[in-house]
Amino acid sequence: MKFKTILVFVVCISFFKMTAQIQQDDVLHFSAGVLSGAAGAFVASELSDGNRFWTFTGAVVTSALAGTIKEAMDKKNNGIWSNEDLSYTV
Repeated sequence: MKFKTILVFVVCISFFKMTAQIQQDDVLHFSAGVLSGAAGAFVASELSDGNRFWTFTGAVVTSALAGTIKEAMDKKNNGIWSNEDLSYTV
């Protein structure tokens, strides 16, 4: 229950207009990481019967995979790979 509450809070905050110090692209990367990480955490939790290690690992791996795919697409289309964007997603 605590995890779901924190997840909802983070998702809601990530969609609000952020201050000028944070670029909109970074907010979108963070939001995509939260959503993909939550999906990975859910699947890993179900497969491992709630084991916290595998739940966390599923979240990190899924968000890293989503970020890597997005940056590979950016590299192909624009010729730019951004490790900073990848870190925001993870």
